[in-house]
Amino acid sequence: MTTVTDEKIAKVTRNVHSVIERVLKGSLDPDDLVLVLVHLMGKGVRAENLLAYARENCPKINWSDPNVPKAKRGKKSGQSTAVVNPEEFFVSGPKFYVDSDLARNIDLSPVPDDARELKELFALPHQMNDTAVQGQVGGKAALYAKRTTPSQLMRECKRALAGETTLFQVGQYYLLYLEGKNAALCPVIVCWYVGRLRVGCDRFDQFGDWRQGSVVCGN
Repeated sequence: MTTVTDEKIAKVTRNVHSVIERVLKGSLDPDDLVLVLVHLMGKGVRAENLLAYARENCPKINWSDPNVPKAKRGKKSGQSTAVVNPEEFFVSGPKFYVDSDLARNIDLSPVPDDARELKELFALPHQMNDTAVQGQVGGKAALYAKRTTPSQLMRECKRALAGETTLFQVGQYYLLYLEGKNAALCPVIVCWYVGRLRVGCDRFDQFGDWRQGSVVCGN
């Protein structure tokens, strides 16, 4: 069995995250991606032929050649191009408490608005840590793909504070996962407490267990 170093695993993980990010942003067609992956993960000559072709031809491709067909872009599902600034919104006030760890762990710089609607994925059947939650949705890559973006969290908090919420209800405890500054996931907790909407943030697996019944939300 070939030993794979941590450095190579990290390199693969970074590239997988970048691929998922491109699919979510609509700059990589998911059907094209699946077509490649099906052949790459296939047994026998399919994978061998694909890898042999890539090793032989990819280093020779002139990516800047204007005559080369541009990559096909994925279909965007009503995603807005407006820019929002989460940093200006996530500031504590009389009706809104924001843990300072949110800005410490999450990049809150201006970003394109994300028009996708968050949804409830499942409620924790018992107390679970982040690793267990990850397993519940099918693994690390699956949880990363379902992660919430800062603009989505911002929109749902605005709705809740205006009394127009469709997600963050009084009396419930919500758990979302956002991408941290080091590309790792960070759990974000949202709940109402004594008439004040509270948003907290931790690093992955920093907290022991999330309470039973907590609703995990995402895409």
